[in-house]
Amino acid sequence: MGTVVLSVIGNSVVSWAEDYLPGRRRLLVATMYVVILAALIGVGVMYIPRLTQEGAKLIARIQVKYVLLYSYHLISKTKRCTGLDGH
Repeated sequence: MGTVVLSVIGNSVVSWAEDYLPGRRRLLVATMYVVILAALIGVGVMYIPRLTQEGAKLIARIQVKYVLLYSYHLISKTKRCTGLDGH
């Protein structure tokens, strides 16, 4: 679906630009692809560092919760085995 939309928009832009630069369709199409590639790289440069930071934060939170949960179970198990749980 996105390819069709991109093709329609790209064809419209190239046709419009061809009115100002007749006979340069290949140059205009190549320019359009360069602009699209540059936009994708720009978005990647802007958002990939943020995504990796969020991923690192999420992993750190999961590890902390796992350590706390494991410690709780270990303490509970030790209390039950030694009779320190009050029963």
